[in-house]
Amino acid sequence: MDVARKIAAPLAGQNYVPSGDSKTTRLLIMVYWGTTETPEGTSSSVAYQAGQQASAALSVAKAASAGGSAGARAAEAAASSEYDAALQMMSATNARRDHLDFTNAQMLGYDSWWKATSGDVVGTAGRFDETR
Repeated sequence: MDVARKIAAPLAGQNYVPSGDSKTTRLLIMVYWGTTETPEGTSSSVAYQAGQQASAALSVAKAASAGGSAGARAAEAAASSEYDAALQMMSATNARRDHLDFTNAQMLGYDSWWKATSGDVVGTAGRFDETR
C-alpha cells in the first residue's frame, strides 16, 4: 500500500484513476518492487586486480626466460599458470556480474529486451549497446 500511495497522486495528475471494475479498466499498471544488487566494479574487483598482477608477473618472467636458463623457464611456467588461474577467476566474476545484471533486468521489467538483444553480441562490445 505504501507504493500505491506514492504513485497514486502522480498518476491521478495524468488522469489515471483506480477502478474496481475489471470490465471498464482500459489500462493495467504493474509495479515491480524490490532491491537491485550492484555488482562489484570491474577495475576494483579482486579478480581484475589479480589478473593485472599475474599479467605483469608473466611479462617479467617471459623477459627473464629469453636468456634460456632452466630456472627462468620454470618461473615463466609458474607465472603462466598463475595468469591462467587469474583469467578463470575473472571469467567467473564476469559470469556472476552478468547474472546479477540479468536478475536486475528481470525485476525492472527489461528481461524480454535482455533476452532479445544479448544472444548475438555476447563477448563483444555490442552487448552494451542499449539501442538494439
